[in-house]
Amino acid sequence: MISNTPDTPTADGDIAMTAGGWRVSTLARIGDLVGALTGGGRSTAQGRDNANADKKGNEMQTQSIANNGVNVEALLGAREALTEAPEAAMFKWRARCEWIDGAHSRSTVDGFFGLGAEQRRPQPHVVDADHPAEFAAMDNGATPVELVLSALASCLTAGVASVAQNRGIQLRSVKASVEGHMDIAGILGIDPEVRNGFSMIRVHFDIDSDATADEIAAVVAQSQKRSAVFDILTNPTNVHVQVDVRDDVHNDDVA
Repeated sequence: MISNTPDTPTADGDIAMTAGGWRVSTLARIGDLVGALTGGGRSTAQGRDNANADKKGNEMQTQSIANNGVNVEALLGAREALTEAPEAAMFKWRARCEWIDGAHSRSTVDGFFGLGAEQRRPQPHVVDADHPAEFAAMDNGATPVELVLSALASCLTAGVASVAQNRGIQLRSVKASVEGHMDIAGILGIDPEVRNGFSMIRVHFDIDSDATADEIAAVVAQSQKRSAVFDILTNPTNVHVQVDVRDDVHNDDVA
């Protein structure tokens, strides 16, 4: 069952500002950051094994080589640069959705705002959503609630790969299964006391690696701690809905 794990607050670094905005060196580092994150590719560099750092007192922590396809150096560089320029850490993620027919809709994701500027992907990503035949629909895609479960699994899995890379843990396989419990009496309006959303979500990981069970448990816990989707699902989020009505109705009535 998903539970909300409180995060440990971290202090922001000093922010050097000039009359013109960010310090020139910080702007240059943000430029380097964009290049590293968009063109750095996969990293085979040495990972940092922090899992047992406290066990050897003042001894240097053991480092091992792991290649899970995560560019840890670029991500750590991003954290350092954004500590100096917190404004660049403000992102706006976007998706556009268009109704196709019935319960079938198609969402497109192609751009976002981040690192102080508009960013554009080389090609858009398209996601279709629908409902199964049991809901008198055509089943042209996963249901929106299944996409939410998929988003949670994907976010946690990406975190597992990143944390494992940083701790020098080589992954061989990572599989996540997610199950959401829902009483559809809520969305059907049968019982106003039943909520529309999930009453419970269960996540199960099956991980094969060169680490111990305790080390993998710590990796998953850290992934959960830093997961954006986990946070979205376990904490209230302000959602504002705005409606722009297109009025193409012509009144042909004759007075």
